[in-house]
Amino acid sequence: MPERTCVACREKKKADDMFRFVMKDGSALYDARRILHGRGAYVCMSTVCLSNAASKNRFSRAFKWNCKVDVSVLHKRVALSESPIVL
Repeated sequence: MPERTCVACREKKKADDMFRFVMKDGSALYDARRILHGRGAYVCMSTVCLSNAASKNRFSRAFKWNCKVDVSVLHKRVALSESPIVL
């Protein structure tokens, strides 16, 4: 399994354990199925890393191009996965 580095915290993890983003039309798009062509930027599946990557301009740095990012949908997904499971 290939490892990738998170653009926010710089930790290396398995690619399947991270969100992949691809640059398209001046925006960083979330590549859920991992099939979009182009250079990918990876972020840990945590709200902290998503917030840091979006607010500290980490995507623009990774893609070497000024880009816009909307990670609000992913924040909801991460929040659901981080909530405790009640049996």
